[in-house]
Amino acid sequence: MAAISAGTSTTAGVFVVEDLDGLYEYLTHPATIGTDHLGLALLERLDIFDISDDDDPDLYTKIEELHRRRSALNPEVPGMLSDVPDFRGAGAND
Repeated sequence: MAAISAGTSTTAGVFVVEDLDGLYEYLTHPATIGTDHLGLALLERLDIFDISDDDDPDLYTKIEELHRRRSALNPEVPGMLSDVPDFRGAGAND
């Protein structure tokens, strides 16, 4: 789930994926990268968190690795995320 805030507006979105391959496909899809380029500079706050019914104890480590791989493919993304004044969540430490 992602919750974003710009000015007096707050929006939330839920993205459902079947598995880690689906998450990586979403993270690296041209539409996702394009939205990052268009929208991240407009945000004052961004909260991203992952919820899963998977009982894999290493799941969140694997998700962090997907964000690192995404950042390696798109090195501008971590800078854009760090420019969001109040950013918490997945990808925050890339």
